[in-house]
Order: sequence, then C-alpha cells, then structure tokens
Amino acid sequence: MEVEKSVVPFPTLSAEGDLLSVKGCLHEAIEIYTKALRIKPNDKHCLVSRSKCYIQIGSPELALADANESINNDPQFFKGIYQKASALYAQGDFESALVYYHRGHAMKPEMADFRIGIQKSREAIENAIGSKSANIKIPSKLLNQPMSKSLGSGLESTSLPFELEGEIRANVQNKFLGELYQDKLYLEGFLSDKDFVDFPDVEIDSVVQEGLRFISTRVEFWRQQNPLFSRKVVKPLKNH
Repeated sequence: MEVEKSVVPFPTLSAEGDLLSVKGCLHEAIEIYTKALRIKPNDKHCLVSRSKCYIQIGSPELALADANESINNDPQFFKGIYQKASALYAQGDFESALVYYHRGHAMKPEMADFRIGIQKSREAIENAIGSKSANIKIPSKLLNQPMSKSLGSGLESTSLPFELEGEIRANVQNKFLGELYQDKLYLEGFLSDKDFVDFPDVEIDSVVQEGLRFISTRVEFWRQQNPLFSRKVVKPLKNH
C-alpha cells in the first residue's frame, strides 16, 4: 500500500483535485486532495482547496479544520485566513467570521473578497439582532492576537469578539431574558406611569433603575453565552 500511494506524485494529484473541483465533482476532488495530503500533510494550498470543497458539500466543520491547519505554520497565509473566515461564516458563526475577514483585510486591503466578507458578516449579524442601527466595533487588539486553532468561535480570549452598541429589537431581548422580559416591561411601564411621573419618589426611582440595570446586564450576559449571531438566519431575497 505504501508503494501504491507514492506512484502518483503530489503535483499530479493536486492538479487532478483542482480539475475535479472546477468541474463540480466535489466528493471526488476531496478524495484526490486527501490522497495528495497523505504525501504532503502540511501543504497549505492543498488544505485550502479541500476546505473549499468541504464548504460546498455542507461540511463547514471539516472545512474549518483544514483552514486552521493551513495557517498553523504560516499565520500570515492570507488564503488560509480567508478560508477560515469563510468556514466560520458557513457554520453560522458570523461574529468570528467578521473578525477574521477584518484580519485578512488588514493584510490584503486590495483583496475584494475580504471586503465582501466583512459586509455580508455585518448584514448577517444585523439580521440576527433585528437592528440596522447597531454599531459594531472590533477592538484593534483582536485583529492582532495569535490565531487560535479551536473550533467554534476560534477566539480564546473573549466570548464576544466585538463591541455591539445600539438597541436590540424587543423580540430578540425576549429570547435572551425569558421570564425576566415581563419584569423589564413592568419596570419600564412603572417609570412612565402618569401618577409616578406627577409624584416622583427618589427612593423608588432608584430601586426601579437598579432593577433595569440588572436586567440589562442579563441581556449582555446571555448574549455572550449564547449569541444569536451564531444561529443560521435565512435572509429574504432582494429585488434588484
């Protein structure tokens, strides 16, 4: 078996995989790339090529594993960074995809694919939270921190890889808060009650405001523990 695997040289297998991929024979291409990688397990270009095929057949986890491996020995390999962002996006992890698209864009600002990736990730996040007024800020330190090989978010130092400012739509808050959402509505209604507005009480106002602050921290906590951005969202078709 060892002799059989070495009969066909790596460049021939890699080229055959590329040809099959172009023809849309994705499963066959993956098989050929896998044979090629048995000869050169760390070939970053072949890993990226197989990762692309995995995304197209609906296996983003395998695509992400190949993308991670492609940048393992070369963290500045921009094709691997782009592929990692694409795999994260395919998984529905739009938040981490956005960070990696930004990283790639910082390295290759002339590459249109990174700009497109940033835009579509932002749109996916806005669609998930139901707000186009949200201001997404990515701390600059995240763009330069070491690459992580972990699956999922791909970011080890933070549970939410960017700051998000702006109002979150009511039905999304409801999903985060559960029963606490009714308490939030009650407290907000209490503050706007005509009798309380006409005859305010400083101590009661302080208690209510503290309750609302606590609920607000719960929204942020649950958003970080189970970000809605990580769930796949079907976007409506736009008429052009």
